[in-house]
Amino acid sequence: MFCLKAMRHGRALLRVSIDNHPQKSDYMLISVGAYVHPQNPVLHQGSSINFSVVGSDDQASGHWHSVNESVIVLHTQSGQAEAVGEGSTQVSFESSNVKLRTTVTVLPGSTLVVEAPKEMLTNVPFPSQGFSFSVKFSDTNDKINTVGSSKGAPYDCRVDPPFVGYAKPWIDLDTGNSFCLFFPYSPEHLVRTIPKLKDMKPYIYVSINASMKEHSHVSGSASALFVGGFSIMQMGKDIAQLNLTPDFNKTIVTILGNTDVEIHWRGQDLLAINPIQKEGFGLSRRIDYEVKALSAKRFADKIIVKLPST
Repeated sequence: MFCLKAMRHGRALLRVSIDNHPQKSDYMLISVGAYVHPQNPVLHQGSSINFSVVGSDDQASGHWHSVNESVIVLHTQSGQAEAVGEGSTQVSFESSNVKLRTTVTVLPGSTLVVEAPKEMLTNVPFPSQGFSFSVKFSDTNDKINTVGSSKGAPYDCRVDPPFVGYAKPWIDLDTGNSFCLFFPYSPEHLVRTIPKLKDMKPYIYVSINASMKEHSHVSGSASALFVGGFSIMQMGKDIAQLNLTPDFNKTIVTILGNTDVEIHWRGQDLLAINPIQKEGFGLSRRIDYEVKALSAKRFADKIIVKLPST
C-alpha cells in the first residue's frame, strides 16, 4: 500500500514496477483538479448528453461553449448537449477560476434513441419496477426486433456514473417496446460506497447508455436528474417510533443520504432535536441527531422529516 499527495493541478503518469524493471511495470494516469464529466465521450448523431464539472464549485457562475455547433449544440448554463452532426469538436467550460475542456466525437449511422422518463429520479421510495428509459432505433423509430432470440434483449444497458445504481434491459412482451430499467442504490448503500468528494451535491445527472450486443457501435444515451432521498436510522435499524422514558430520556437518530432536510415537531418545550455529528457530502452524507425529552411528564408528538419542495 502507498499514499499519494496532490501538490498542484495537472496530470502525472505514475509507474509501478518490480525492482525497477520496465517489463514488470504498470502505469496509471492521475489527474489533479477539476475536470469535465464525461471525458472524451463518443456520441451518435441525434443523441444527447449532460456535461458537468467535477471538483469545482464554480459551475453555477460559469458557462459552456461548443467550438463547432454544427457537431455539438450546448445549453450555455446547464451543459445539456445534443449531437447534431458528424465530426469531432471541443466542449469547454469557463468560470472566473477554471478553464476546462474535453473532446466530443459524433458518429453517423443507425443509432439507438434512449428517452428518459418524465418523472424525477430518486431512491426513496425505492422504485421496485425501476425507472423506464425507452430504447428505439433512430433511423426508423422502429421497435427492437427480438423474434427468435434465445438470449433475451439484444442490447446492454449501463449507468454513468456507476456508483448511483445499475440498469438492465427489459422488453414488454405485450407491446414489444424496449426499455433500460434504472434501479438506484439506497441511501444506506450510497453512504457506504460513494466516493467522498467535497463538491458532491445531493443531486446528480445520471446517464443511461444502451448499446447493441452484436454491434456495440450502435448505441445511444439519455440523461436525467437524480435527486437523492434519505433514510432515518436508530442503532443501525429503520425506525417508525421512538420511546423515551424519564430514565432514558434521549437517543441518537441518524439521517443518511440527502441530509438537506427540514425537521418539524409541535412540542418545542417538550422535545429537543439537535445535530451532534456530521460526515460526508451530498448523496453520501450522514448526520447524527440527539433527540431528548425535556419533560418527565407523559406526552406524544410526531416528528416530521422532509426535503424542501424546491
